Amino acid sequence: MSSNYVMPYERLFGNYDLKHAGSWYDTVGEINRRIVLGARERNNVLVNDVDALASWYGRRTWYDERFWDLAKSFCATEHLPAVAQNITDISLAARGQTVKCIVLDLDNTLWGGVIGDDGVDGIRLSAHGDGEAFHRFQSFLLGLKKRGILLCVCSKNEHAAAIKPFEEHPDMVLRKEDITIFVANWENKAENIKRIRESLEIGYDSMVFLDDNPFERNSVRGILPDVIVPELPEDPADYTRALSELNLFETTAVSAEDSARADLYRAEFERRSVASTFSNFDEYLASLDMRIDVERFEPSRLGRISQLLQRSNQFNLTTHRYNEGECEAMMRDAGCIPLYGSLRDRFGDHGLISVIVARPDSFKSTLEITDWLMSCRVLARGVEEYLMNHVVQEAMRLNLEVVTGSYIPTAKNAMVKEFFARFGFEKSEERSGGSTRWRLRVADYQFRKTFIQLEEKQSTSLAGGH
Repeated sequence: MSSNYVMPYERLFGNYDLKHAGSWYDTVGEINRRIVLGARERNNVLVNDVDALASWYGRRTWYDERFWDLAKSFCATEHLPAVAQNITDISLAARGQTVKCIVLDLDNTLWGGVIGDDGVDGIRLSAHGDGEAFHRFQSFLLGLKKRGILLCVCSKNEHAAAIKPFEEHPDMVLRKEDITIFVANWENKAENIKRIRESLEIGYDSMVFLDDNPFERNSVRGILPDVIVPELPEDPADYTRALSELNLFETTAVSAEDSARADLYRAEFERRSVASTFSNFDEYLASLDMRIDVERFEPSRLGRISQLLQRSNQFNLTTHRYNEGECEAMMRDAGCIPLYGSLRDRFGDHGLISVIVARPDSFKSTLEITDWLMSCRVLARGVEEYLMNHVVQEAMRLNLEVVTGSYIPTAKNAMVKEFFARFGFEKSEERSGGSTRWRLRVADYQFRKTFIQLEEKQSTSLAGGH
């Protein structure tokens, strides 16, 4: 007899677990499928369907046959709010409202006990036995880190004591290199979270704070109301279940850059520390040896392109949200010029950091910029200058006389309100709600100096379909 596995309730990608090959949910489902296929080939092997039992104890309360007969509702009325919440989670993720960072307490959150009093050998943390709940919780967090969620530490502790378990404890799942920012001092946690946010350059509403102490949770809620602060159960064995039920980590796309996100941020902190050693900023930029790759959308990049379009809020001129299918349609549209930019320097690879969508109109002799967005991680490096030079050059190649674009204001993109004005565009129209239209004569454009070089593989023109 062979038993199958109960499908996990941990959804590291939210509903996207179903689409992402290699997710925990997908892996368990594939194992169960192979168990069944193996049993079919062997007449003497039977399957103990444990997953069916687990599902039945949930599904038997899910259905209401009488309600189906009356109104064709697919579930009992008491479960409709959960369905509505699930739809809301997916919709919000598609609009760019996603969790990017988890800020973690340490004592009695990542391990049992107080590291300053109990020492490395005295805290409760074990793969088997006392402290196993904390080990399981850390494994869950590591899975989130691998799918692109940044992990930061904010603890009231002496730094030397707080870092020791990450370096010395044999059963620590999370290691020092898994933590993007490590803050351990005796200051107010809300103030420390502010500094973490400033360093990461993300919104408070994309941060989750986890702490076993109700006082600390309420303090952060009061001072930083946009930060997500879940109630943690008293028993650490329920931490993973409680977070999974909240489905805080919904996403609509997964890319290769996700698994390297923590490394990207650590490299950025190294860049900033080196910048302070230069007498002026131009010298620092020149020292980075920056290389950019500007290409038309391609199939292998559609996941990251869609992800950036859905998540970028601050440096985003129009904040249009496109899914992978819509990005693929633009890629194949000969009347569209959909571009992405990837940047690297001597410290490492930033990955895909910008998306520009433009549409030429030969009748009006214009190139219309419909979308322009960029990761805030690469601000003030000359990327936007390089890309604007590139867009104008593309207009020249197509013998177009004018480049136009729009700015549509949101609650978060005020930083690009005067983006077009910086490059000599004239405001041609101002609409209700603060939206503006901009126009530039190609012949009047002044090309900007940058310290960025083009990757040699760059093609001569990016217009036209694949």
